[in-house]
Amino acid sequence: MPDIDHFQITNIKISSLDLKYLILLLVYANIMMNYALSEDTGMLNEDKTPAGKRLALQAANYIWEHSEQKFSLSEIAGMLYVNSNYLARVFKHETGHTLLWYHNAVRCENAKKLLMETSLSVAEIGTAVGYVSPAHFSHQFKKYVGLSPSDWRIQSAESSPAEDPIDFSRLI
Repeated sequence: MPDIDHFQITNIKISSLDLKYLILLLVYANIMMNYALSEDTGMLNEDKTPAGKRLALQAANYIWEHSEQKFSLSEIAGMLYVNSNYLARVFKHETGHTLLWYHNAVRCENAKKLLMETSLSVAEIGTAVGYVSPAHFSHQFKKYVGLSPSDWRIQSAESSPAEDPIDFSRLI
């Protein structure tokens, strides 16, 4: 009998806009699930308010929209009119990840799309997704994905990519 807990979908092309909205939907679903769980256990706190959920979604959206740019926590907080320490705490509480983790994960997802769909060099893709140094890009990609960009490109060309090692599970 097939394992119903796991399945693989192959040959599906998702546009970057669709991917953006899918990830934002997953972030929102995770925040709502965490909120419902906190209400069930009676452990509701100030960071689980609707304002906290909205703030985490706004920060995730800002990061997605500007993922190729370099920015600081204080810049994001300023754009959202909140204290940077508060933003960091709320985002981590709502998503289970730091803003830096999310920023790098989004960059790696964008790089994977470019690796699959273009013949750009690894250095060019690193620059396109916002890294200044090709070595830093390769290091971050391997940290988040588990393979170097070149190895990932070869693996994805030979077969459909393996299950995504970037764990967005806390974002759903």
